[in-house]
This record gives sequence, structure tokens and C-alpha cells, in this order.
Amino acid sequence: MKKTITILLIALAATFTFTSVMAQYPEWNDPNSLPKWMTPEEELRKHEIGEGFEATLAPQGPVRNIAEFERMQGALIRYNNGVSLPMSLVVSLSQETKVITLASNNTQRNNAMNAYQAAGVNMSNVEFIIAGTNSIWTRDYGPLWIVDGDGQISALDFPYNRPRPLDNVVPGHLANHIGAPIYAMNVVHTGGNYMSTGWGIAASTDLVYEENGNNATWVNQQMEDYAGIETYHVTLDPQGEYIKHIDTWAKFVDVDKIVIGEVPSSHPRHWAYEQIAEYFSNQISAYGTPFQVFRVYTPNGQPYTNALILNHRVFVPTVNSTHDAGALATYQAAMPGYEVLGFYYSGWQSTDALHCRVKEVADLNMLSVRHAPLHGLHEYQAEFEIEAEIIAHSGEDIYTDSLFLIFKANSNLLFDTLPLFHYEDHTFVGTIPVSPGDTLITYYLSAADASGRKETWPLVGALGARSFQINSPSDIVISPDSLVFDTPEQAFIEGLTVTISNSNIEASLSIEEIIDPAIGYFLEYPQLPLSLLPGESIELTMLLSVIVAGMPGDYFVDTLIITSNVQPHIIKVYVNPDLLSGSDQFSVNEQSFNAWPNPFNHQITFDFSLNEPNFVNLDIFDLQGRKISSLIDEIKNSGQHQVTWNASASGKLPEGVYIARMIAGNEVLTRRIVLTK
Repeated sequence: MKKTITILLIALAATFTFTSVMAQYPEWNDPNSLPKWMTPEEELRKHEIGEGFEATLAPQGPVRNIAEFERMQGALIRYNNGVSLPMSLVVSLSQETKVITLASNNTQRNNAMNAYQAAGVNMSNVEFIIAGTNSIWTRDYGPLWIVDGDGQISALDFPYNRPRPLDNVVPGHLANHIGAPIYAMNVVHTGGNYMSTGWGIAASTDLVYEENGNNATWVNQQMEDYAGIETYHVTLDPQGEYIKHIDTWAKFVDVDKIVIGEVPSSHPRHWAYEQIAEYFSNQISAYGTPFQVFRVYTPNGQPYTNALILNHRVFVPTVNSTHDAGALATYQAAMPGYEVLGFYYSGWQSTDALHCRVKEVADLNMLSVRHAPLHGLHEYQAEFEIEAEIIAHSGEDIYTDSLFLIFKANSNLLFDTLPLFHYEDHTFVGTIPVSPGDTLITYYLSAADASGRKETWPLVGALGARSFQINSPSDIVISPDSLVFDTPEQAFIEGLTVTISNSNIEASLSIEEIIDPAIGYFLEYPQLPLSLLPGESIELTMLLSVIVAGMPGDYFVDTLIITSNVQPHIIKVYVNPDLLSGSDQFSVNEQSFNAWPNPFNHQITFDFSLNEPNFVNLDIFDLQGRKISSLIDEIKNSGQHQVTWNASASGKLPEGVYIARMIAGNEVLTRRIVLTK
């Protein structure tokens, strides 16, 4: 279903218009590059912008615009008698990704190689495109990256908003170099005035409307058709600068997070920055939550938002200011788990810095893992379903045994791992179990494919794991919370009583399942599931049924599990060893049920005998009452039977105690089994 495009011009447009104080153009004396703004000569040639540009048909939908913070294969920079970047940045980029360099000819290429080698650049990650350029602003004239309805990643070109023919054809050179298809959208634009969350939401200043005849409706439709942008936040520029590029004052750093510049109250544009920050804090992200707004202090126009995100690292321009450390800390707070690196360069300007001069290049074969996280406070439930979209854009198979939902409860240091299962198309699901007392769940996802890629969501894995909170449940109350059999009368004649009550004053609750201890049974079993009205109670009487040898002086301990529709309850059953050893007056049921070896490693065998043909159900449960495996569900003849369970077939189960329960006719027999590794 097509969503409505939202055009979001701040209501204070008139105020912006009449109070804006345009900044002076910075000095520019680089003979190797045209300036970021148009020269006087170019101003006379503005009519050439878009001339000869041929738009393609829009890609097959649905289309998705890839965000800067998704997986990239490298970065595009330009060399012409230098790189107009700190060489330490080029070295750092080359450590883990490709550095694709535009050079106008082989002489420039050789000069670049010599400079790179001298600086310690990883030359195995260096590639060159021989192509002329007019300027260093690879961000501004480089392509956007999109995924079409067939899952193919492509470049998206547009007419660069400068009459610079060499720069304007760079997207085609780059697409050809990396083997990417290319689409062309006839919206005059510039990369410095665009940012996307990767989930159908993007933002620009109203420069994009101005440069396209102020036809907002047409621009929005083009952005939706070619880039999948359904909500386009188009605002006025709080800086009041000549350039009107959004990356000089704001940056999306995640689907639901944005960094926005902050200036002191004495600054003439303070009110504008605050209006913008308030505006975004009231907008809803694709995760269904308001954007989290992080402020980076730029009292003198420090270009901290002009930073680059490249995979798990953030490259921030620094200016040898006392505020540099605070800027790096802001990014660290907004992007936990990322490596935040500062790079000083004397050539950084308030409207032109690192982001302007480096353009990320998408991994055409990325393994994409996308998930809208659970967040906020949830009512208690025994399990929460997690759904994710996982696409191997390489076309290789996804390893189904390497799809994991990794979680932990409360302040636990260690994560537990559960499998994700294929649901349909590219959708995979998993379930987080929640135990009584769990009030905070933290989780992340992991996947791998046959191309050799391994990916996590979030991109930085456990260090960026998301969390949600859980209310303590209003549930059934079981009294007493343990049973202690001390006398023969309690054990074999009168029994001990368990009272189960609905503590919820508004809603009915139900008892879903009862798993007896191995040595006990109830005189009467309710028909399950049993609904209890608010305040209603039932009583169940338990007796002992078998003789178990115990160590002298030690109580034998077993477990009764009662599962409600809210959560499972574990009741300890203690038995005086004098009742269980040395006595022969109580016989074991003629139907036997044994397990060996116990404890076991991976595989355990169950033996049982039937004194007559019966329908047999044999299941394995964990101590929270969740069914792990069903081994038998059919009629069996009288006599001896045997079945083997391979625990590894049920996924990666943790070590510990499990319950094997066999129902044969009216008889219920259980065994505690212990899995070791």
C-alpha cells in the first residue's frame, strides 16, 4: 500500500526567511579544485545544470534507499596533486575497506600511489578510476545507493546542482568500476543536502525544492519512485548559510537517531537550531518511536556533523578545539559499540569538511539484516516473538543453521543463543523466552551466508544490542511455594494440598499444563486448560507414588511445574529420605519408564513397558514448562519399547535439567534428565 509522502517545512518559514543573515563565502585558493559554491562564471551557466541528463525508468518497486550506516565496501575520494584530506584518514579508511580514488590520468594515479605508499596506506585496498573531475566534493556528485524490488543493489544518479560536466558523470564511472547497475532520477540534487535512514525516511533542506522549480509535489513523487522515500523531511536551514546543505548541521546515525548541532544562547541562530531539534524530536522514526536527538556543541561553527560513518567506525572532523572531545563523546553516546575517530585537518571549514569529501560505496553483495526492535515497556508474557528481514544480496544461500537470536535478561553478563527460523519470503522469526522476574531483555541478531559474509543487527552486534522492559506479571499465586513430605500419612494416605489462586482482580487466567514430579501425582486432575475467574481458587492434593533411594539425612528434591497463560511456576517437592529407602510396602506401577545414560551428552535412550496396548505420548520439557521435543504420539502395543532422543536436533540447548514425560492411557510418568556438554 502506498503511503502518503509527508512534506515537512517548519512552520516558522517566514521567520527563517526574514531573519536569515547570509554568511560570507569562505576564501578559496585551491587551484586543483573548484570551490564548494558556484563561481561567478558558473553562476552565469546555471542553465547548463541538467543539460543532456537522461533519466531512466524508475526501478521496479518496492525501492529502498540504503543508509550511510549500512554495510559498505569502501569509500570514494579524489586525487589531483593531493587529496584535500588528512593522509592519516586515507590510511585509516584503507585498513578495513577499499579506497577508490578518482585520478584524472595515469600520472596523477602514479603520484597518488607514491603518496599513499609513503604514508602507510594499505595498498591491497586501493583502487583507481581514471576520470577527470572538476572538484573534490565526491559526496555532492557521487550517487545514492538503492535496492530494487528484485533485491539488486544499484547506483542512483541525479543532475549535480553545479554546471560541472566532469563531476556530473562520476556516478557512471563508479557504477561501471564496481559492476553496479545505475538508474537516473531527474531531480537536481547534491549529496551534501541529503540523508536517509534506510527505511523510507529522508531529510534535506528546501534547497532541493528551490533547485527544482519549487515543485515540491513532483520532487516528492520522484524521491518515492526512484529511492523509496515515503516521508521526506524538508526543512529550512537553521544556519542561514550560503550552501544550505543538511550535513553541515545534522546527521542520521541510525534508523531512529539524529545528531544535530547546538550553539550557545548568545548565537544569533540559536533559536533556529532549537526549533529544528524540537521538530525532529517530535517526528516518528520507522521504528514507530520519536527520533532520539543528540546534540553536538558547535559554538563557532565546528563541522562536527560533517562526519562519515563507514561500517563500524565513525570518522569525525576535529579542529584542534577544546570542544573536539565533547563532539567525539556525543557520537559515542549516540552510537554505542562504534569506534569513533577524530581527524584534524587545517582545511576543514564550517560548511565543508570530512563528509563532503568522502563518499561511501555500498557493498553490492551485502548480507542485509533489518529488524524493527522491541522497545519501551511491555506487559509480561512468557515469550516475545522477534521478526527480521534477512537478504543475501550476493544471491548465495543463507546458512539456516547460522541464524541466531542472541539475548540476555536483566543485568546478566552472558547472552543465550536461540535459532531464527524461516517464516516466509525473506522473513525469519525467533522467540525470546521470559522467566518470572525478568524485567529487562537485551538482544541482537546474527546471520551468515555462503558468500562468506557474517552480519549482525545492529551492525556492531552485542555492543549495540537493543533493550526493552517488562512489567512484573499479575498471575496465579500458588500456596505453599514448596511441598515437604515428612510422614507416611502425608506421603501415601492424606497427601499435601496445593492451592492455586487467580491474583488478577480484573481478568481471568488459566492453568495451561501441570508437569508432575517424578515421584508424585495428584488425586484428581483438572481438565486443562482450566480458566480461573478473578479471585477464584482450586485445591489439588498430591501423594507420593514411587520409592526412590536417597542418601541418609538428605532430603530428596524434585520439581512440580504448573504453567499458566502468563508464566510457568516451579514448586520444589522435598521428601524425607526415611520414606523413600528401605521400604517395600509400596509397589511401583507395572508400566515402567527409564532413561539412560543419565546424565547424558547429546543422546539419551528411553525404555518403557506397557502391560496393555495404549496411546503413548512422550515429550521433553525444560524446567520452565516449554516443550522442547515430541518423541512419540501414537498407539503402542503391550511389552517393551525403546526410543532415542538426540538433543542436538532440537537446536543449541543449554546444559541443565529437563523433564521427560510419558502419558500412557491414564498413567503419567516423568523422569528428570540431565544434559551435559
